[in-house]
This record gives sequence, C-alpha cells and structure tokens, in this order.
Amino acid sequence: MFELLRRSMKCHEVYEKQSKFSEEEEYMHSDQEKSDFVLLQKQLFRSEVLFAIIIPSSEWLYARSSFFSDITIKLNEMDIEGLNMLVWAPDDKDGFVLCKIVDIGCEWVTLQRLHETKTETFQAFYDNIFPAGEDISRDVDDNCSLIYLNDGSLLNNCRLRYNRKQFYTYVANILIAINPYEQISSLYDIEMVHKYKGKSLGTLPPHIYAIADKAYRDMISNHESQSVIISGESGAGKTESQKYIIRFLCESWGHFVGTIEQRILEISTILESFGNAKTSCNNNSSRFGKFVEIHFNKKGIIVGGFVSHYLLERSRLCGQNACERNYHIFYQLIAGADDRMANKLKLNKLENFNYLNKGCIQFFLNKENSSKIVPGRKNYDLDDMRDDLIDDYNDFQRLLGAFSHINVSEDIRDEVFEIVAAVLHLGNIEFLDETIDYKSGCKLTKGSEIYLVNTAELLGIEVIDLRKHLVTRLMQPTRSGTKGTLYAVPLRASEASAARDALAKAIYSNLFTAIVNKIAECMPFHESAFSIGVLDTAGFESLDVNSYEQFCINYCNEKLQNFFNERILMDEQNLYCKEQLHCDTIEFNDNKDCIELFEQKVYGIFELLDNESRLPRSSTQHFTRAVHEAHICHPCLMVPQSSRRHRTMRDDEGFIICHYAADVCYDTAQFLNKNNDTLHASLQCLMQQSRKSLVYELFADNKFSNTDRRDVSQSKLVNASVGNKFRSQLDILLSKLRETGTHFVRCIKPNSEMKSNQFDGAQILLQLKCSGMSSALKVMQRGFPSRISYLSLYNIYQKHLPSRLMTLDAQLLCKCLFRVVGLEEKDYKFGLTKAFFRHGKFVEFDKILHLSKESIENLIERMSSWLYRFRFRRTQFAVICLVKVERLLTYRAKCRIKIQSAVRTYILQKLYRPRINALSTLSALLESINGVYPLINKLSETDLCKWTTFIVALKEDIKRLKHEMKHITSSTDKEILRQCDALVNDAKEKLKCLRQQVATGGLLELQVECENFEVEQQSQLKNEFNRQIKEEAQGTQQMTKSLDKSLERKVIMTTKEKGQLLENSHIIQLCDLSKWYYIDIRNGINSSDPKLSSACRNEYYRRTRAYSEWKERNLAFKELTYMTEKSGNKEDEDHEIASDRYFRIVASRLTNREKNLFGIMGKSHFTVWYGHFKNEFIYRQIEISPKKSPILNVAGQNNKNMCKLSLKKTTLSKRKGVEISAARFDRIWMGNGGDPHLCSSEII
Repeated sequence: MFELLRRSMKCHEVYEKQSKFSEEEEYMHSDQEKSDFVLLQKQLFRSEVLFAIIIPSSEWLYARSSFFSDITIKLNEMDIEGLNMLVWAPDDKDGFVLCKIVDIGCEWVTLQRLHETKTETFQAFYDNIFPAGEDISRDVDDNCSLIYLNDGSLLNNCRLRYNRKQFYTYVANILIAINPYEQISSLYDIEMVHKYKGKSLGTLPPHIYAIADKAYRDMISNHESQSVIISGESGAGKTESQKYIIRFLCESWGHFVGTIEQRILEISTILESFGNAKTSCNNNSSRFGKFVEIHFNKKGIIVGGFVSHYLLERSRLCGQNACERNYHIFYQLIAGADDRMANKLKLNKLENFNYLNKGCIQFFLNKENSSKIVPGRKNYDLDDMRDDLIDDYNDFQRLLGAFSHINVSEDIRDEVFEIVAAVLHLGNIEFLDETIDYKSGCKLTKGSEIYLVNTAELLGIEVIDLRKHLVTRLMQPTRSGTKGTLYAVPLRASEASAARDALAKAIYSNLFTAIVNKIAECMPFHESAFSIGVLDTAGFESLDVNSYEQFCINYCNEKLQNFFNERILMDEQNLYCKEQLHCDTIEFNDNKDCIELFEQKVYGIFELLDNESRLPRSSTQHFTRAVHEAHICHPCLMVPQSSRRHRTMRDDEGFIICHYAADVCYDTAQFLNKNNDTLHASLQCLMQQSRKSLVYELFADNKFSNTDRRDVSQSKLVNASVGNKFRSQLDILLSKLRETGTHFVRCIKPNSEMKSNQFDGAQILLQLKCSGMSSALKVMQRGFPSRISYLSLYNIYQKHLPSRLMTLDAQLLCKCLFRVVGLEEKDYKFGLTKAFFRHGKFVEFDKILHLSKESIENLIERMSSWLYRFRFRRTQFAVICLVKVERLLTYRAKCRIKIQSAVRTYILQKLYRPRINALSTLSALLESINGVYPLINKLSETDLCKWTTFIVALKEDIKRLKHEMKHITSSTDKEILRQCDALVNDAKEKLKCLRQQVATGGLLELQVECENFEVEQQSQLKNEFNRQIKEEAQGTQQMTKSLDKSLERKVIMTTKEKGQLLENSHIIQLCDLSKWYYIDIRNGINSSDPKLSSACRNEYYRRTRAYSEWKERNLAFKELTYMTEKSGNKEDEDHEIASDRYFRIVASRLTNREKNLFGIMGKSHFTVWYGHFKNEFIYRQIEISPKKSPILNVAGQNNKNMCKLSLKKTTLSKRKGVEISAARFDRIWMGNGGDPHLCSSEII
C-alpha cells in the first residue's frame, strides 16, 4: 500500500504539472504511472478514504482534481521527523538510559530502550527526557562543549571518561573529580607536577593539579588570596584531593624553604590519624573540617602555613555503629607500638576496650604487617581489612616520622600517646548503684579498679581524687549553709557514666586542638603577602540513624552550597548585568529557606535547642515538639510520619529536613546531651592538678582562681553550647572565603560499595544535581567564566608601548590586541571594565601574556598598523557620514519648498473654494439646459416658443454671473454667491415643470402602446402553456422507469456492503483518540467521516505541537551559541523573550507555497492575513478579503484552516514591517466579531 501511495503521489504531481498546460498541449508520462493513477482513483471512489502520512516538514498542497476533496500531503519520506530520534530517558538504576522515540502524544512519548534484547516500550513525560547527540561515544574534557546541555549528556560524558580511566572533567573552571577507588601512581607523580606547572586551564586534560596551578596564577596576577573549596559526600575523595593540591603547591613553589615544605606535607598524616575514622560510607572519613592555608611572599614563594579545624565529632569517641571504627589513632597505637611502649601504656586487644568494642574490632593491615602484631594485641580469629590507602601498622610509623618533622620531642610524643591510652582505660571504668533508691550514689565495679589505676597513672593524677570526682559532683548551696562550703553530691551510675564520657571527650578534644596548634607553630610566617587555602569538610551524610553530628555536618554543607550558589551562580550573573553583557538569566535551586530553618532568630532550630538546654527540666520530646510547632508550614521541615521509611518514629522523636542533597530524618534523642557536651567543674579542676605538663596545658586555658571558684562551683557546666561554637567558627570561615578568589572541586562517589570500575549512574546523577552542576553548566556554557580587567592588561604592555600609543585608552588597547591576535568575536565580549572570554578561549589569550620581549614588540607593531587602518576606516566612515548628512540637508530643503507650496495651495483653495464650486455648479447647469432641447421639440408650437425664450434668458443670466464671479471683490463676494444660488434654484424649478409637461403630453401615446403589448403577451402565454403540458407528460413516463431501476439496486445490495456501512458508523462514534497511535491518527485525518477526520486532525495538532515545544526547549549547542551572539541587540533579545507576538502580511507578498502554509491558498492578492502566535505556535488568525466576510480562526477549533508552521519556520520574525502591536490586533479582532475574552485585559 505504501509503495502504491508513493507512486500515486508521483502521479498526482504529474497531474498537477499537466493542469498547468493548455488543453491543446499533451503531457507524456509512463504507462505504469497511468495505470497506478487510474487504480488509485477507483480505490478512492470506492472507499472514500485517502491514506496520507502527515509529517511536520512536508509541503501542503490543495488538490485540483475532483477526487481529492481534502488536504493532501506530499510524501517525501516514510519516517516521521523526530520518530526514531535518540533521547536520554530517566532510569532508577543507571540514572539515564539511551532510548529511541517510537510514538508521541500530547504530554508523553513512547520509548524503546537501545542495546537490549527486549523490545518492550514504556512511556515518559516530555519534561523528563532529553535529546542525545548523534555520536554518544565521544567524550569531552569540558562539559560546556557538549552539544546538548542536559543532565543525560552530562552523566554520559562522566560515564565515558570514567570507563576510560579519565576521572577528572571540567565544567568551565569547576572540576568534577570521581573517586577511582584505586591507586594510580602515574597520575600524581612528580613528572605530572612539572607537566601542569604554569599551564593554563584547558591546555592539558583535566586534573586536580590544573586547579591548583590556576589558583596560584590567579593569586599572582590578581594580587588576591585564593581558596579551593573541596566538597562532596563522605567517601568521595575530598581528603586525598586536598593532599594532592598541597603537594603540588609545595613541590612547585616550596622547595626553596626546605623544612617548611616537608612540614606542610606531613600535617595530613597527623590530622588523619587523630581526626579520621572508618564509617559505613568511607574507610578514611574526615570527622572534622579543616582549612589549610599556605602563605606566600610577594615573590610567590611559600613562607609558612596555618591550619584551622571545625567540629570534631566528639561523640564517636564513646560509641560507634557496628560497621564503624573509632579514630585511627587508637588502632594505630595498638598495632604499631613496640613492646616497651605497649607495656607502659597497658595496651591489649581491641575487644577489651569499651570505647572500641562497640564497633568494628578489625585492623587495616596488609599481608606483610598482619604477622607483626603480637597475639596479645590482636585477635587472629578475625580477618584483617584491606585498603590501598590505610594500614594501621605503617600509618603509625609514618605518624612517628611526622611528629619528628614538626619538631615534637619524644617526651611530648610519649605524653600524647599516654593521653590516648588513658582515654581507652577511662572508658573501661564502670559504675554500679549502691542501693535501690539511688540515695547513696554509686561505686566502681570490681573489674574497673585496674583501669582506674591505669588512667590515673597515665594522666598524672591521684587515684583517690579521680575516684571521688567520678562518683560525686561538688556543689555550693546558694540560699543556705555556710558561705564558701562545698558539698559532694553523689551521682547515680548513669550520671557517673555520663561524667566519665564527658571527661574522655574533653581530654581528646583538647588534645586534638593542642596538636593542631603545634602544627601551626611549626609553620610560622612573618612576611606573608597572599595565601591559598584548601577547605576539606565532612561531606553530606544521610545514615540509617542521624544524630546531632549529622545535623551540624549537613548544616555546614548547606552553608557551603549556598556560598557556591552565591559565588558561581548569583555573583556571576550579577557581574554580567553590571558589565552589560546581556546574558540570559539562569534559574537555580536556592537553599536560603533551609538555612533560615537553622539560623532564624528565636525560632531557629539552634536557638530552640539552646533555649531547651536552659530549662530546669529539659527534654528532647519538648524540644522536638517546639520545632514542629514553630515551623508547622515550613517547606523544608516535615514530620517523620509523612515518610514511609520513618513511619515507626513518633513525631516528638525527630524531624525531617529537606536539604539540597536529600531529605534527612534526624533522631533528636541525644541532641540535648551532645549540644551541652561539657565537663563538670570538679573534673575540670582535677585535670588542672595533673603532674603531666601536657595534661595541665590542655586544661590550663580554663583554670580558675580562688576569687571566682565560688561562682564556678555554683554552675553545673562551664562551656558554651556546641552549636554556637560551630556556628561562630563557620561564620569566620565563610568571611575568609568571601575575601578570596574561589575555586571549586566537586568530588563524586561512584558507588556505595567503594569498589573500583563500578559506575552507579543513579547515585552519581543525584550527586551532580545536588552539587549544582546542572545550573553551573548552563551558566558557564552561556556565560564568560574567564575575564581580565582592561587596566591589568594595559599595565602589562605599558612599559613596551611607544610614545604614540601611550595615550591609548585601556579598552581600545584591548580591542587592538584582540584583533591582532585573531580572536573571534564570538569568543569574547567587552564589558565596562573587563574583557570576558568563553570557556576554553582564555588559553589562547593567556599565551599572549607570556610572550618574550621580542614577540611583544612585534605584536605592538602589528597593533600600530591595525590602529592606523582602524583610524583611516573611521575617518573614511566619518566622511561618508558627512556626505550623507549634506545630501540629507539638501533633500530636506527640497522638501521644505514642496511643503510651502502645498500649504500656500491649501490657503488659496480655502479662499477661492466657494467661487470655484459656484462656477462648477453654473457649468453643470448650463450643460443640463443644453440637454433640454430634445424635450422641447415634443411640445406644441405655443409652448415651444415660450420655453425657448426662457432658456435663452437663463443662458444669458448664467454667462453674466460667471463673468462677474471672475472679477468680484471680497465685499461683493457674498452677494454674487447669493444670486448664483437663487438662479440655480429657479432654473431647477422651471426644468422640473418642463419635464412634467412633456410627460403629460406623452401619456396618450404610451397608453396605446401598452394595449398593443398586452394583446401580444397573452398570445405568447397561451402557446407556452400548451408546450409545458406536453413536456410534463413525457417526464412522468421517464421518472417511472428510473424509480424501478433504483428499487432493483436496493434489493440486490450485498451483505458485505451492509457490514462495511455498519463498521463505518461504529468508527464515527470513536472520537476518544488519547490512546490511539500516532500512525493511526495520521491515517484517519482524511477519513470520509467528517467527525472522525476533524477529531483526528485536532489530536494530530495537539501532539505535534507538544513534541515541537519539547524540541525547542532542547536546542543544540550551535543554536544556543548563535542566540548568545545575537543577544547584544536589545531589541532582538526582547523579541526572543516575548511569548505573544502579532503579525500582519498581505497575500501579494507571499509565494504560492507560503499562501498554502498560511492557509490562504486561492484567496485574492489583496487578502490581509493577521496572526497571533503564543510562544512558537499560532493561537488566533484573521483573514480579511475584499467583498467577503472576515474569517476568524482559533487554535483547537479551526486547526484545518490555520497556519501549519511554528513561528520560527515561518520566518515572520525576520521580515521587516510585518510585526504589529497587540492592541492593534485585538482592535481588528473585536471589530470583526471576535471573542473579547481572548483579548488582553487592557483592550477589553
């Protein structure tokens, strides 16, 4: 059938051509075409259905033959444009999968997966699918170079590069780093450091070293400190990325300072031992945030460093989840300590310490070191864990070396290890209540005595004092009792355990702070000019049970994500607006509402938590209810019952916060304790009495004098809340970041199992979205991420400029420079104070900044030559403009003369118009009198003489008045005009009487003629009546025969034809086409049934319009680039943004094909077409033709007769003089009876 249709359409083209020739000419074509043409004609007459395939790009033709009664389509190709197109469709496992379109609907498309044996199809909405490029196997270094900028293409590019062992990808100046979970030594060796040193971003493949080098070069060129913010989930590789950046800076610009370089490199080893731990998401997870600053002098040489830390996870010290470990230092100490140290510290197996046996009790060891640990410190029944980056035995040896590099003596080092061991022994001290009523307090268990002695010995305090202060608390009465008297209040077992844990946390936290301070002391700097800071914070966490630590960590990530949005998305677009670059605005997900939930005054969660802590009887249930009541309608807060996953949790036990990355449910059971994780004053004073110098220093900052001991003893706690401390530290950090230039590294975790060569598309896609890469990709691709100020560029070349060029403006110098080096205009834009470059194009310009002196001088000569040519062309243009102005002035002078002539003519015409009109009236009257003579000749002689005398006298009066009018003055003007009017009126009356008299005289002759006419007419009527009677008799006989034949045909009707009629009547009733396939709707458009044809046509237009709108939203890169280049014209930019546009065009300006597309084929050349387009498609249409009623059409009601193309394909927006205003269109619409509700409110 399709082959038949193809040949038949060819025959139809032959028929069209043949109709253009005259009847005498003969058009020759093949016999096959003739036979197909005849066969198709018979089939069309028999079925009355034309199967025509409608495609958006085909040309519409009106059929001229008798059997083509509806619109037919020229069949150019079998495939519909857009079907079989490759798209990215969402998938729960892979994020996006490659599919092809097999059918389209109004809101959805039917897709089929590629590269799979199954041929099943599924449906997806237009908003969830994205077009894929033709070559999906090609990867790019910079995601901004992708043809289609969407999440599917971004994920596919990352997948391709990951499979090819290319773990770094750019988004303009932002680096995406996917953790390979394997050691690749060649990727980070010293040769790679030298390779990337001094190279512009984009010159070499993406790498973490390229970001570090860019930060250094920006610091030198902009004379501004820089920061590198490394973010990502836990286990994404942030800590390793920070170490690589520090190593690159030290290897490149720190070898001049010797020991400082080595100390900076060793700080990561120490901080990881005391601040990192194994979690369920990462074997080497940072449980604190650190900001490492490397300081440089004016020459760009490293002179020192500084380390800041934020929010150490203190609760991990006392308990961990089953698959997690405590801090690495405890396992390293037990695994790596020699026998002397182990005996001194009383170390044994991991499972014997309460602070370690609640979690994982396995070492990280390789095969060689597994046998080096004595049986007394290792359980050989458990297998060791393996990790390429972690080995507890080797890491302890590296820790000892790192301590020696930062000038930590062996005595201080041993005291550090003694404090670490004391924390482990302190955790083994357990308590037992004395009595049932708990009034007598508690006591130590029998097995705890040895650990009490070990703890006291390692901390340098008395055993009795430690025992006393663990089971009691000193208090002083405020209203009664002797002044200055202290009372020992016994503690219950639970309270004593809480005091023990608080002491352990305070000791370890203060030790960690002291170590960080010692690191900062070993890297002093005195002449720092600039610095490069590298921030590594704990990544976003969403665990099975999320407590206060996750609450603070995720709050920190919210603040950093907001800073990213502010610096990359908001500040970037604000800069474009300030510099008047006219770039499109990019929407992004703002998380200010979520941050407000944390920080809001009075009702913020931190404020509510602190207020709850101050209550006499505080409870987590009351705090949780207060949070829900204060933010009952907040969009970022939900109750646990609203989530299927957390329905077992009561609403007063937690809350759900909608973070930028994911929704997290927080268990508030430990919020109060962890926020008030402080130490009793009695234990604080006990630590200050230690014989160990390091232990004393840890608590020396909080020591109390005798004068204030009374006030302190009255207080239950001595430290501020953890939340307030963390918020103040975070505010200081963000203030530092805002004062520096920022660079971003987004670390991505490829899978949850932490395995190499495993790409989890869904998990990676979620991380890319949450990190803002989709919005950043659009901003960077459409924007200009690289820039340089005119003044900075001018200062570089000022010393090389000759005297004739010294007076050049800085912006003009940049224009000269860009022209000379051959940069394309689309790759840069000039702002008010800076020159901006597209992604990857600054590399070409950066080469200019590093040219030799000879090359710069040669470049300046070329600039001078271009400047001379530019000035000559400008002078030439000025001369041309002056000539045009002269011609314009001459033209205006001629126009003034014409205007003066026209005005004077008008004045004279206004003055003499009454006289001219009177002369015209008299001339017309004189002509009328001359026409009266034939009437006078019909009168009698008496009347003839009378009227002849009157006419002669009247002519004389007319001639006299005409003569007087030519010579009258203004004083007699009105009198002459009055006489003229009187003469004209009198002449009209006389002529009227003359006509009546002539008519009366001719009545007798007329009567005679009428009688003769009546006699003749009666004779003709009689003959005609007889003829009709004869013809009626013959017609009656023929009609009888015809009725007999019709009855015979009805009787012999076959059963097959009856069934066909019943089937056709059933099809007419099927007008619900939402479940029909696209191919069936196309074929049903030309059905013989008008209802079915109309329904199919409307459904076709709805589907094709929805599909076309989806394609317009997903423009290719080249189209976006073209639109960006044209965005400099403000008027054109406004047209692109406008959603409603109105046009008017005359049919004479259109070709026959265009008339067909606009729906006015066959109309007059003077037909005027009006169109109202909503976005890209026609909404209202008006056709006004001479001597015909206007035709008004509305989309969805009269689609058949409306414009078939989108606004872009009609090219109306590019034609001059065809666009009109909305008010003008609505006036024409309402003036021709259009529905006023479809007009704008202003017109109504």
